[in-house]
Amino acid sequence: MKTTSSSSPVTQRGFTLIEMLVVISIIAILAGLLLPALAAAKTKAKKMAAKTEMSGLIGAIKQYEGTYNRLPASGGGASDVTFGFTGSVNGVAGTSLGGDNSEIMVVVMDIPTGTNVNHQKNPQQHKFFAPAKMATDTTSPGVSAVDYQFRDPWGNPYVISLDLTYDERTRDAVYGGSVGAGAGLINASGIYEWSGDVMVWSFGPDKKASKDDMANAGANKDNILSWK
Repeated sequence: MKTTSSSSPVTQRGFTLIEMLVVISIIAILAGLLLPALAAAKTKAKKMAAKTEMSGLIGAIKQYEGTYNRLPASGGGASDVTFGFTGSVNGVAGTSLGGDNSEIMVVVMDIPTGTNVNHQKNPQQHKFFAPAKMATDTTSPGVSAVDYQFRDPWGNPYVISLDLTYDERTRDAVYGGSVGAGAGLINASGIYEWSGDVMVWSFGPDKKASKDDMANAGANKDNILSWK
């Protein structure tokens, strides 16, 4: 008996141009929704890192003070000093070098250079501060091996104010003025102070700060403060 078999050809259908455009559009929409969320998460992580670094630095400064009964900087008596911000306001001296906090860092890290040459400021050679990473340039986050400045996650030097009058209150060259009204500081007859001997803050994501804007507005809106 003779049998016959028949087979039907399989037709393979590809995507049409319209279908491909629809898929691409959906992917683009999803990416547009996802990217801002990723950017926000990245910024939040950097803010948390800045808070952690500032806390660690304050702890190191206080350990130094407990060891030597003084703060790790030159001067004292005339005014408090802000390191990392030029200019001055309300009797607070700012550093003459633009954004320089290296004077403090070489002392608490016991790097024998600058004000700590031959370990003058740290004769016991204690390393009070060990950064998470050292940078090989002067723009990256971390402590630079070039100029010994401590920079925040956005690459700006941290601003550090010390109570060099030793009255247990600290004035900052930015937050000592009207900016301090919105920053949770003590109002001492129109001059704002922190009830402690160390203040540290970061310029934040926009890398800006101003003595003319309020604490929660303008260039200061995203500043990250150790005391808040």
